[in-house]
Amino acid sequence: MKGTTDDAMAVGERAWMVDYIASVRWRDAKSGPPHAYTVRAWDQRPGAFEQAVNLIRSRGHVEAFYGHHYVYLTIDGLKYWTMGAPLEETIIINRADASALYGPQLDRSVG
Repeated sequence: MKGTTDDAMAVGERAWMVDYIASVRWRDAKSGPPHAYTVRAWDQRPGAFEQAVNLIRSRGHVEAFYGHHYVYLTIDGLKYWTMGAPLEETIIINRADASALYGPQLDRSVG
C-alpha cells in the first residue's frame, strides 16, 4: 500500500517511531469509531511528541474520513494520525486498526 512505512520511512525513523509508540500511554476512545489516543502531556520527554507528529505528517499518506482529509502513518497494522492543527496546538495522536475504514476513504500519497 502506498504511504506505508515500507516505502516512505528510513529504517532509523521507523525504529524511532516503533520505540515511541511502545513507550507512550494509549487510552481507548469513548466516542467515535474504535480508536485509541495518546496526549502530549503524558510524554515528559522534550520534543518526542513533536517528533512523532512530524514523522506522521512527513511520511504518511492522505485518506478521506467522512469528507475530511487527514495524514495517516501506517506501522505494523495500525494507522496513526492527528487532526491537522498546527504543531504547537496539536495535543493528541490517534491510532486505529489500519484495515478499518469509515466513510469514503481514499489513499493519496503526500508530497
